[in-house]
Amino acid sequence: MVRFFSCLVALCCAQPVLPSAQSLQESLTLVSSDGRETVRTVRTRQRDMVALDDLAEIFGLEIEELDDNTANVTTGDQVIILTADQQLVSVAGRLVSLRAAPRRAEGQWLVPLGFLSQALDPVLDVSLELRERSRLVLIGDVVVPRVSGRYRTLGGGGELVLDVTPSTPYTVDRADDRLVVRFEADAIDIEGLPALRGELVTGITPDPSFTGLLIDLGPAFDTFSLSSRSTRNAGVEVVIEVNANARTTESVPSPISAPPELGSSAEGNPLLDLASPPTVRVVAIDAGHGGNDEGTRGANGALEKDITLSIARRLRDRIEERLGLRVILTRNRDEDVPIDARAAVANNNKADLFISLHVNASIQKSATGAEVSYLSLEEYGEEVVAESEVRLVPVIGSGMRQVDLVQWEMAQVRYLDRSARLADIVHEELSRRVPMSTRGVQEAPFRVLVGANMPAVLIEMGFVSNEVEEQRLRSVQFQNAVVDTLTESILRFRSYIEAVPDPLSEATDSNQDSDAVVRNE
Repeated sequence: MVRFFSCLVALCCAQPVLPSAQSLQESLTLVSSDGRETVRTVRTRQRDMVALDDLAEIFGLEIEELDDNTANVTTGDQVIILTADQQLVSVAGRLVSLRAAPRRAEGQWLVPLGFLSQALDPVLDVSLELRERSRLVLIGDVVVPRVSGRYRTLGGGGELVLDVTPSTPYTVDRADDRLVVRFEADAIDIEGLPALRGELVTGITPDPSFTGLLIDLGPAFDTFSLSSRSTRNAGVEVVIEVNANARTTESVPSPISAPPELGSSAEGNPLLDLASPPTVRVVAIDAGHGGNDEGTRGANGALEKDITLSIARRLRDRIEERLGLRVILTRNRDEDVPIDARAAVANNNKADLFISLHVNASIQKSATGAEVSYLSLEEYGEEVVAESEVRLVPVIGSGMRQVDLVQWEMAQVRYLDRSARLADIVHEELSRRVPMSTRGVQEAPFRVLVGANMPAVLIEMGFVSNEVEEQRLRSVQFQNAVVDTLTESILRFRSYIEAVPDPLSEATDSNQDSDAVVRNE
């Protein structure tokens, strides 16, 4: 590990040679037990990329260019084979599909950020975890908890709750006009912090040490108390109660207050129409296929349409019982529902989330694992959402399809960032809770997601073509594990969007049906 960062320090001090056509973006922060360093990235074709030469310096890789379009990347006896402008790469003899294709530009290779976790991690003698949203790369055995926060008013004071996953030892101390929260961690991954305004507490920001938070205190602040409570996902809620001095108790302006807890209200109505900040009140669950459209079929007769409907019903019941949210099912029985109508159901009911449930199949009977996807239209170019046109687009698997793409049909484009965050959360919870391997987060042009006017993901819950997974997909135990996973994911996503300002809050809703044909699931 020391070798990695001795190389990296020298790399960061030197002026890198970057393609002139690229623009500099935020750096990646690499975290190991030896410390934290950064490596620069570039933006190309709407993608963040990193120079392969930089990674070679950091991780001791050898690069051999076979020709202008192909390169071998070697570490020890493991080889990665790259082809320019091709998403498929060979990783120790196994084909891996990257989210974006490597590029060769002005004499150097550029690879997408996902290359670190998808290609490098399997061949190195040290683990790599890429947290793309927060631009962190975790190297080896490090402690980097995810931290989000929310605030609510309590009489003459308030309560700041920090959600920390996994549970990590911490301290909270007062230093002059601040409270300093420090975690026994190598770094922290901040998912979202509330905006605080008032005379009691005036702000919350990351500590420059990267392992804590600074809470700025206002003139009305007097004392604070500290407590904690465990959460179901092996995390902890750090509860900091702040109290105003007696002279200002009656007139202290409160910071931005959180909405009432979902599932409760003064009148006992779980579906209280909450005001801003944004939250999750309505969830649309799409049970894939149905009626004459059976979806995939297992060797022992299991049908995708039956599995998805069973899990959708269980998920509806769990969300309503535990979270008190309104749940919309795109279908509640074995019936045909057009793909284009499914997003319309969610739009018309003003859903805040759209989750489409599916199961996978492959000609390779050994294929296994769950997969989470969100919409990608990148390969079509910006003109897709700029004007109406007819063009050919690739269909997942093989072949091309003629499609008619119109601007209003691309409602999901406005929500891609939040859809990506939701997909990341679901994948993380699947990895923790479901007894199977996960195939990561994917971007794909799924037709069912195109018209959704809210954050939307599609989940392939396993391979019905694999006899072991077919049996598992049918079991009540497994279905309940998926339900628990998605329920916890909704809770985490709710905390995230309540803490992060919504750039779409002023946008008008579009409840149009989508006629675009991108993929027939």
